[in-house]
Amino acid sequence: MDSNSQFLESVRSLGRKILVYGFILLLLILNVTALPSPFSGNVKLPLVLTALYYWAVYRPTLVPVGGAFILGLLMDLLGGFPLGLNALIFTVVHWLATSQRRFLTAQSFFIVWLGFMVVHGGALIFQIFIFGIGRSHFPPLSLVGIQWIAGVTLFPLLCILLHLTHRLLPSGSGHSRPKV
Repeated sequence: MDSNSQFLESVRSLGRKILVYGFILLLLILNVTALPSPFSGNVKLPLVLTALYYWAVYRPTLVPVGGAFILGLLMDLLGGFPLGLNALIFTVVHWLATSQRRFLTAQSFFIVWLGFMVVHGGALIFQIFIFGIGRSHFPPLSLVGIQWIAGVTLFPLLCILLHLTHRLLPSGSGHSRPKV
């Protein structure tokens, strides 16, 4: 392979990664906007959490733990969360997903989805606990339930989009493709 071909391949690889990071940034922007709910409050979809979980399982080098922390800080700053809350949650989720990566990549999508259900539920409970203590008021359980159900329901659709961006990336050793 000559140097011109190597350069073009490097540019293509960089372009693909920019597309993936651009998609994550779009999810971050969408994530800080809340959807109105008929149950007195707003529903915040776990779009970035879903993407972080996906990449931590299937391509952990793409969004390393430092990237998860920075994404969390951005989410805190843009979404009006207590500074460090999502940074901590995203760091823990990244650690959990990467520590179970070998198990999860050998399983069907349903098991990966179940893992997300647990992770999303834990993240919601932690957020609600911190907000409840800070404000001396806890949100209604109906709103929490709607947020959890919305996140769990949205997970397969978002995974399809993430899988499509995953297919754009060059394959390499140590990277897993989702079982569809």
